[in-house]
Amino acid sequence: AGGAERVTAPVPCCSRHREELKLYCEEDQELVCLVCGVSQEHRNHTMVCVQEAEQKYRGFLNSSMDSLKAELNAALECDREAE
Repeated sequence: AGGAERVTAPVPCCSRHREELKLYCEEDQELVCLVCGVSQEHRNHTMVCVQEAEQKYRGFLNSSMDSLKAELNAALECDREAE
């Protein structure tokens, strides 16, 4: 009788190089492997590690979600007042 086993998601890999996708290309808005990150295709692009991109976009999405919730609440309040 053991504890619950932790299920890990499969690691996404590059279709070209079969390498783990560890970088995020800001210009192309896509995950890339280390080999693609130094290739001609992405040579002058801004690369950040996946974790850094996740934090950045998670913060952006949370901020957007808070703003949308506030707008929804204001609209619902107007609707209630109109009844």
